[in-house]
Amino acid sequence: METEVTAKLSGLASQAENGAQDSGQGSALDMLLRRPVANVSDNDSRAGGIRLGSLQGFDGQGRARVQIDGLARPQTCVGALVRLQTQDIGRRVALGFENGLAHCPIILGLLAETAATVQITGAQPVNIERHPERTVIEADGELELRCGEAVILLQADGSIQLRGIHITSHASASQRIRGGSVQIN
Repeated sequence: METEVTAKLSGLASQAENGAQDSGQGSALDMLLRRPVANVSDNDSRAGGIRLGSLQGFDGQGRARVQIDGLARPQTCVGALVRLQTQDIGRRVALGFENGLAHCPIILGLLAETAATVQITGAQPVNIERHPERTVIEADGELELRCGEAVILLQADGSIQLRGIHITSHASASQRIRGGSVQIN
């Protein structure tokens, strides 16, 4: 099979050379056959097809850096088919590879952000849904937001706790406190 392909390519190359000699110019096939090919050594990582990864950031020259699923080190991209911005850092990307080499990724596109599940080690999954006007973060038992001494705790039974050193509430219109009973101090 390989010898048939080689023979056909040789025949096409000789036809192209004959055509180029007749016209005084190189044909498109001739130019492709004579184009230099990147050196590939045996220890180059190969990557076939389309792979997934995540955008890690940009280098000093503005080239995208991606972490390819299944590879240890982030790689610098040789190009992108989509416009990338700093707010895209962390997003999942679809990758193709120049000459099939893992160290030459090309970003083909950004994966759509509809819903994602974030798995935190030793914890229940947290579902995050992004919509144009709002983002929904959902947990099974409790959802706790914490920053220093400030805590907002949402529990599945409907309880909400606000804890902090100082809590301030502002309203530009009316502010209502409603409940079955209201206790102050």
